[in-house]
Amino acid sequence: ITKKGDWLGNPEGAIIFMQGRPLLTFLTSFIGWFTHGVGAFTVLRVLSFLTKILITYLLYSFCCRIKIKPFWSILTAFCFILLPGNIINVIWIANGFPSSLSLLCGVLSYLLLTDGFSKKSNTAYAALLFLTSLLIYQPVAMIVFALMFIKSLFSETSSWSSTRNTVIKEIFFYGAILAFYWLLVKYLVIPVGQNALHLSGTSMGMYKMELVQDISAKYSLVIDLLRSSLIGTWDTLLYKSPLTEWRAIALFWVLALGLLIIQKKPLFKGPISSVPLQKTIACAILFLLSNTPSLMAVNSTSIIGYRTFLPSGLTGLGLTLYYFKYCSDAVWAFYP
Repeated sequence: ITKKGDWLGNPEGAIIFMQGRPLLTFLTSFIGWFTHGVGAFTVLRVLSFLTKILITYLLYSFCCRIKIKPFWSILTAFCFILLPGNIINVIWIANGFPSSLSLLCGVLSYLLLTDGFSKKSNTAYAALLFLTSLLIYQPVAMIVFALMFIKSLFSETSSWSSTRNTVIKEIFFYGAILAFYWLLVKYLVIPVGQNALHLSGTSMGMYKMELVQDISAKYSLVIDLLRSSLIGTWDTLLYKSPLTEWRAIALFWVLALGLLIIQKKPLFKGPISSVPLQKTIACAILFLLSNTPSLMAVNSTSIIGYRTFLPSGLTGLGLTLYYFKYCSDAVWAFYP
């Protein structure tokens, strides 16, 4: 709770500002002005929940737009809203709604961009929405790369060449905005915080705004992100036993491979295409990009919390559902 008119009335606000999230500082302070009693908490949770419902509908709309069948589109959207990060955002009072708003901005940005680069107004709005999402909460803004992951993964072989070229352009587009954001924070936000607001020394520890030098130090973090992303919602039950999680993941892949092997039709017909390899490489790159803040921050060596890897969770969810779809097709191949 903050005093009305005070944008930095608590230590948390100062720390958030120096983490490159000035809009989150203002949003949490603004929310604090009107948070007086349980009734206000209820309103915030309802707003966050309604925002999540809207995001779920937009995700379903996106899946339909890239020609994923309605059943799998509904399942993808429904499973996404059940990810631990989304549930936490609804329960969380202070940062829950701003985080949901950041996610919504990221999703809207990508939906605008998928209408085509030829529409300059859409491109400008997409850039502005993505930058807004970054200035609120960087980790969930990476949802744009997770949506690229879904589009690449479910792309038909016949249209892969076009999809690949589009995704490459989109990566460069958002990469340029990320570079602009970094410069904006480094040369404007942090200096203003230090010199005008006297907030020096509040961006230390795992939140230190400095790029990693030794990429190899992130190996264990990538493994943890991959494990938690693939296990999805069940990670809340199994997180204390990573070995159990890996066993569950391994069992799923063994069953998936078995169903593919025993189907009537051969796995490969005619010459082997390079498309599966290209899609694998593209999806691996997009998975890493969906975790850009964690992988680039110098002192981030472990998963901070479920709220930080919603985009990564969507990639794991998409991969799981893609192979469920593939296996279901293999099962139905037995029937005339």
